[in-house]
Amino acid sequence: MNRGRSSVWTTALIWMLGMVVIAGVGTAQPDFGEFVRFEVSDLQLISWESRPDWNPAWTGPIEAATIAAWFHDHGYPGLLLDLNGDGIVDELDTVELADRFGDNPMKTEQRGFTTDAWLVHGLASYVAERYPNEFVLKLYDPGFPMEYAREIGMEFAPDVIPGIEMILEQEPNYASYRLELESAEGVILGIAQSDEVNEFFAGRSFLLDPIDDQTYGIDMVWAKEDFWTAGAQGQVLATQARQTDSLYVMIDGSWRLVEFMLALSPRVEPGTGTPHQEYYPCPPDAVAYDVTTTNTLFGRVEIEECVTREGDIDTYTYTVRNIDFENNGCGICWFGIPNFLGLPTISQTGPVCWLVNPYTFPAGWDWHAPMGDCGILPGGSRVFSFSVPGPTTDTYLSGGVWGCAVTVQQVNHTEDEAIAIAGGGIREARAAVRVRTTGPGEGPGRCPDLVAEVLRVVCDPMLDQYAVVITGRVANIGTAPAGPSEAAVAATYGGVTEPIPALAMGDEHVFTTTVYIPAGVGPVCPLEVTVIADSGGVVAECNEDNNVGLGEVCCEDVPTQEEGCPDPYFRRLSGCYTQVGVTGAVGYSAQVTMTVRNQGDVTAEDLDVEVSVGGSLRTVHFGDLGPGTSSTKTINVSTGTTFPGAVSATIDPDNDIDESCYPEPNGEFNNFASTSISRNNYCGPVN
Repeated sequence: MNRGRSSVWTTALIWMLGMVVIAGVGTAQPDFGEFVRFEVSDLQLISWESRPDWNPAWTGPIEAATIAAWFHDHGYPGLLLDLNGDGIVDELDTVELADRFGDNPMKTEQRGFTTDAWLVHGLASYVAERYPNEFVLKLYDPGFPMEYAREIGMEFAPDVIPGIEMILEQEPNYASYRLELESAEGVILGIAQSDEVNEFFAGRSFLLDPIDDQTYGIDMVWAKEDFWTAGAQGQVLATQARQTDSLYVMIDGSWRLVEFMLALSPRVEPGTGTPHQEYYPCPPDAVAYDVTTTNTLFGRVEIEECVTREGDIDTYTYTVRNIDFENNGCGICWFGIPNFLGLPTISQTGPVCWLVNPYTFPAGWDWHAPMGDCGILPGGSRVFSFSVPGPTTDTYLSGGVWGCAVTVQQVNHTEDEAIAIAGGGIREARAAVRVRTTGPGEGPGRCPDLVAEVLRVVCDPMLDQYAVVITGRVANIGTAPAGPSEAAVAATYGGVTEPIPALAMGDEHVFTTTVYIPAGVGPVCPLEVTVIADSGGVVAECNEDNNVGLGEVCCEDVPTQEEGCPDPYFRRLSGCYTQVGVTGAVGYSAQVTMTVRNQGDVTAEDLDVEVSVGGSLRTVHFGDLGPGTSSTKTINVSTGTTFPGAVSATIDPDNDIDESCYPEPNGEFNNFASTSISRNNYCGPVN
C-alpha cells in the first residue's frame, strides 16, 4: 500500500466507521453484548383444570412435574415415563405425574393443599429413586428444617433422603433466583397465599436491566388456566419481582412475599471440564451439506451443517466443533443462527442441559450453556438442530458464538448483592464473534453479501511512528457473485483502502496491509482496528449492515523506548470444590488453577501470586517467568464448613516488579483476576 494515503483517509474514515457501526444496529445481525433477557422457553404449561378432580391447591405437584418433564427433555429421561401407556412421552404424562405426586408423596389430595415440606419430600424421593446421587436440592428457607421435622416426622439433614443431597440456603432473593435459573436448574417459588399455604410457580425468566433500582421483570409458569387458549392450558405470568427487605412478586395487582424457593440441580453438568464430543452423521440423501471454518480473535470454530427433508419439514443440524477457541479458560457457551425469513419453529434440540434462549439472537435460533459450565472446550463438539416448514433453500449466513461468562463476585445470597448483581455486576463481558455457516435463506441468485473479519493485528513501534500490520478477510456469504470492491482498514488514528477482487458465492479474499500512525497522537492501548467490506458501496448486498469486522491491539506507550519491562497477566483462573467429611458437619476444599503469562519483553523475576479463596489467603510462588512464557499452578485450600465461593488472585501483591512501561490496561492494571466457585463446579467425590 501507498503510505502517503493514510493521513488523507484518517478524518473521513473515522466518520465513515462511525456511520457504518450506527447503521449496523438492528435485528439482521446478533447483538453481541450481554444478555438482555434470559428465558427457559421450553417449560411445559399445564393447569389445575387439566383434570376434573384438581383445583388451585394442586400448584405444588403441577410445578414439580413441570420441572421433572423439563429435565426429561434435557438429559434425564427417567424423570418422566410413558405413564398413560399411549406409546409416547408428552404433556399428558406430565399431567399423570402431577396427579401421582398429589395423590401420595405430596399429600395434596388428602390434606387439600401441599406444604413446602411435603413438596420437597415428594420431589426429592422421586428424583433420588430414579437418579441416585446425581442431583442436589437447594432449599431457600432457613426455617425449613423445623417445618420438615414437624410435618414429615424426621429430623432434617442433608442426607435425610438417601440418594440426594439437600442443601439449606438463606432466604430467597432475586440474585439467587437469577443465578439458579441461568445455571439450568429447576426452580420453584413458593409465594405466600395465607399464613400456612404457599402457591407454587416454576421460574422461567428474568430481565438483566432493572425496571428501577429494586424492581426487575420476570416470567413464571402459572398453573392458572389460560382461557384464551383452547383446551386445558397453564399460562406464563409476565410480572415483576421486587427486592427490598425480602423478595416479592406482583400477582393480580398486589405484592406477595416469596416465602420459599427450591432449585433442583444436577450434581455434575454433563460435558463440563472435558472436551466432550458429539457428532451427527449426515445421511446420503441429505438436501444439503456444508463445512465451514472461521478464524476468530479467540480461535477457530468449525461448523458442519446437514439439512434433511421429511415430507414438508426441513431439519437443519449443526455440529459445532471448537478447534482452538478459548476465552477466560473456557470454550464456546452460546451458538446462534439468524432467521431472516421469520420461519416458524416446529422443534429445536440441543446438547444436554443447554438452554434455548430466543432473546439474544433476534429472529433466530440459539442455545446457551448453563452458568458455571465451560461450554464446548477446544477439541470438543456439540450438536444443535431445529426444524422448520419446507421446502427451504440452504444459503450462506453469518451466525454467532460466544465465550463463557466469568463471574466476578460470588453470590452470597444477601440482599445487597442481589441488587448489585441485578444491576449487571455478576459478569465480565463474554467473547462474542460472528461465524460463517449456512442456513435457511431465500435461494440462489438473489444477491451478494460481503462480510469482513479482522484475523490478526501486530503493532510494531518504530522510531517516530507505529506500524500496525493488519491481516483481514472479506468473504461473500450471499447468494450471487460480487464484483470488485474496496475495503476500508482503520486503526483509530489512521486508515488505508485495500482492493478486493470479484468474489463468487462462498469465496473469500485474505489480505495483509499496514496502517502507519504518528507517535504522540493519543492513547494507543487499545487501538480499535476496523475492516469495512465494500466501503464505497459499489456492491448491492443482501445485507448492507454486516460489513464491519472489529479487533484491537495495544502498542507500547513510547515508540522510541528501548528498555522493556515484564508484563505478567492471568491467562486463566478457575476453581472447583470437593466435599469432605468433618465431625458433625460437611466441610469443603477448593481447588484453584491459575495460568500466568508474561507478555512483556523482560523476565518477571521472583514472581508471586496471592490467592483469596472464601476469605483464606495463600501465596503461590511462580519464580522467574521469561518473556512470552506461561506457567500454571494448582493449589488446594480447605475452607472448613464454609463453601469456597469467591476466588480472587493478584499478581505481584507486593508490587516489586516494575511494569511501568506498559500503559493501562496493561502493566499494573491487568494483575488482578477473579472468578466464582458455584455448586456446579464440583471436582471430586464425596468422602
